[in-house]
Amino acid sequence: MRRIDRYEIEGQLGQGGFGEVLRARHTVLGTRVALKLLAPQHSATPGMVERFLREAQLAAAIGNPHIVGITDAGVTSEGQPFLAMELLDGEDLEQRISRAGPLPPAEAIDVTLQILEALGAAHAAGIVHRDMKPANVFLVRGPDGRPFAKLLDFGISKVTEPGKVSSLTKTGVMLGTPAYMAPEQLQDTRSVDHRADLYAVAAILFETLTGQLPYASESFADLMARVQGREPVRLDRVLPQAPRALVELIDRGLMPDPRARFRDASEMADALRRAGGAVTPTELGPAPSTGPVAAGPSVATGPVTPSVPETRAVPAPSSAAPLWLAGVAAGLFLVGACVVGGAIAYSLIDDEPTAVAAPAPPSPPPVVAPVAPVAPPPVVAPTPAPSPPPVGLPQPVDPNAPPVATPIPEGAEPCDVPVVHDAQCDRGWNRHLPERCEVRRDRELHVLAAYEPQGGSITVDVSRTVAPLVLVLHAYATTRWELRVAEGVEIEEIILAGYDRHEVVGAPPGTRVTNRGPRGGGYPIMAWEWEGGSWSGERAAEVAERETRLPLRSWIGCYEVGRFTLGQSTP
Repeated sequence: MRRIDRYEIEGQLGQGGFGEVLRARHTVLGTRVALKLLAPQHSATPGMVERFLREAQLAAAIGNPHIVGITDAGVTSEGQPFLAMELLDGEDLEQRISRAGPLPPAEAIDVTLQILEALGAAHAAGIVHRDMKPANVFLVRGPDGRPFAKLLDFGISKVTEPGKVSSLTKTGVMLGTPAYMAPEQLQDTRSVDHRADLYAVAAILFETLTGQLPYASESFADLMARVQGREPVRLDRVLPQAPRALVELIDRGLMPDPRARFRDASEMADALRRAGGAVTPTELGPAPSTGPVAAGPSVATGPVTPSVPETRAVPAPSSAAPLWLAGVAAGLFLVGACVVGGAIAYSLIDDEPTAVAAPAPPSPPPVVAPVAPVAPPPVVAPTPAPSPPPVGLPQPVDPNAPPVATPIPEGAEPCDVPVVHDAQCDRGWNRHLPERCEVRRDRELHVLAAYEPQGGSITVDVSRTVAPLVLVLHAYATTRWELRVAEGVEIEEIILAGYDRHEVVGAPPGTRVTNRGPRGGGYPIMAWEWEGGSWSGERAAEVAERETRLPLRSWIGCYEVGRFTLGQSTP
């Protein structure tokens, strides 16, 4: 029987251009492992042995049950490096999608939460994976019969914690699978941090739910166009009934600017749990196809076991059935690309109650009234005069008439003149005024934010004359901003930001208009957040302050908006 170091070889589990994986037994302990060997021709390549062996070091440093265990590592007497890994019974996520199509929504969310738990532990240890993809997520059966995820292949990880092994890459060297790599990683692998892993998780979640990637790329050059800011496919265009919270989570995860993504794996997991509350497994016909999309490289590992439902904790496997190594398809052994797709059997729906009409009560029997005496002629009361508009909210009787500014004392200081807001929207609107008013360079910064417009456009009535204004008009969906500006108002700059395309009409002559372009150009995907800190839109305001170098004077936001009003009242 063939022997490698202290392991007896029982068979081959997989083979590729970079090496092979063998089923083996420890000659002293009797335990069975998956033995991963680096091909002899690569053992002499500078950096390859170090990168191969550091996988064992990093997995041991993290110590999380959702990361594949490595029990031994070394170099044979012939100079061939090896890793002894736990032997897992199951299939990787790429194989699961290729075999059976998208996962049920609740299962996809559960598996993604386990991935985020593992990444959170890795990031806390100062380790960035840099090659997150479905082929590096292995699914085994948990004690309750549901899938339990294990992350594989930390061989190209980057260590960011001081005092530990540094990255083995050079500037300009691209490592990872391009289909799941963040734009900054496509440009320079060395410069990425943990947010590149979160970008990949958003792409994996999209593929797990739909069977396709969020970027319809047919070539590597086509894929690289993401660096120039091309938009991904939105989840609700493939799954029209997807809850908005889940659509927004994936959109935020795929933001090209790392600063606009989730801060860490924990924040992304919390948002995913909230989004999961709106997911209901419902039978649904096939979702509209956006065409086949090439996924990242993968490898066949032979027969696979039947799929399993959902997930939680997992014991050490003891099945006598054939076992396959979790790491065979983990990026070290590349064979080819597979095309994924399939019909959606479950729907993602907004959790909104359905109104049910109550039956009308039976009509009472008619009552014959007694004949009443002839009443005196009615007294006609004088018509009351119409109520004046609220102070500070110059709402003209004719909604199409231009707004009129409330007079304020000449020379009044901006901080002394109260800001007046109003909004016409589908629900209660929110606003924020900083506790301490500060005006710099005699300019006021105001942010107006919406999720989407009513009928495609939002009217903005501006009647604030106390100082020149810088307006940030921020919306998630495509929006036409229609300004109506009162006499005496000076608008120095308008910044258009958000996810889709935007335009502005009615800006006063001489106003500078800066369009941040699709996906916001660094702004969060939306400024209106149902949950996200002390007040909605805080992150968008921070970006606005940083870009304009002005302190925030006010913020107003609502979900579906038809009109915003920004005015003033007498001090």
